[in-house]
Amino acid sequence: MIWIDAQKIGVCGKPFKEAKNYRRLTEEDNAIMTKVNENGFFPKLGRNSAGMHVDFKTDSRELFVRWSVGYADPVTNFNLIGYSGLDCYMFYEGAYRYLGSGIPTPKRKTGHEACIMPKHYKKIPKGMNLFSLNLCNYDECKKIEIGIDDDAKIEGVPFKSDYIAVYGSSITQGGCSSRPGMAYTHIMRRTLNEEVYNMGFSGAGLLEHEMTEILNKLDPKLMIMDCVANMCYLEDNVFEERYNYFYDVYRKNHPRTPILFIEQPYFTISWAWLDEYELKNYLLRSIVSKWKDNNVYYLKGDDLYGHDFEASTDGVHPTDLGFLRMSQEIVPYVKEILKK
Repeated sequence: MIWIDAQKIGVCGKPFKEAKNYRRLTEEDNAIMTKVNENGFFPKLGRNSAGMHVDFKTDSRELFVRWSVGYADPVTNFNLIGYSGLDCYMFYEGAYRYLGSGIPTPKRKTGHEACIMPKHYKKIPKGMNLFSLNLCNYDECKKIEIGIDDDAKIEGVPFKSDYIAVYGSSITQGGCSSRPGMAYTHIMRRTLNEEVYNMGFSGAGLLEHEMTEILNKLDPKLMIMDCVANMCYLEDNVFEERYNYFYDVYRKNHPRTPILFIEQPYFTISWAWLDEYELKNYLLRSIVSKWKDNNVYYLKGDDLYGHDFEASTDGVHPTDLGFLRMSQEIVPYVKEILKK
């Protein structure tokens, strides 16, 4: 068995290349958000590896992964694999198919190891196959190594120069998916064959001015704003001011970039207290309608979770079913935007 450092292969889905290792934000930006975020969830969030993946080709007949993480302390409503684990897909017959998961040991930061593809998987085609290893959504990957046969070859895959960026809440980040690849941003990436940067910050998607300045550094082919679920508790005047500030700053620097605003989903417990959330969605509709911008798009939240009240882990965060339904609503709309 040969072990290859994933950094040598290349990390995809990383919003800021100057950030250390498998972190999403630079230390400077993470320090800024630690000072200003009202919920106090930074600096961990900027160091989470959400949305990142390692894409590679190998002719190995078996595949292992070993990794270490920064925290290993998931909250009770989060799945351990989705929080600190990995999962892997292989491109097969024209689409990415789930292959296996890296299941971490509870409360252990180092020494995780898993067989992603055992030798007895006889249907794996011979020769070089394409794999995509998704990193943990809510932990920080410290070190990742990919294990291949002694006589096997492995090579990285060229990075995509353009990308979609998604800013939002814990739902965007991938909570409470059973494994990383079930976050809707990863489903979108696989379905569209587009790179997607995950800028979801659990409990902290409050669109502060400082976060707008960070987002302004990104130059995506489509910017998706999915942060109502965290901002719904803000006073109406603060809510409106922050959206207007984002729009003014971002549009000034990115005059032609399409922006998609997504409403908060109607949660599976929304039927019990609908008004507060419904009104914030109505407020966002009112704000966006005033801009009169042909490159601004809007997606209502009515159908994101479906209508059977069965798509959530805790009444708020989606299960894998919820994430699949979200992607089935969002992806077709994104396709239409990209066509334009």
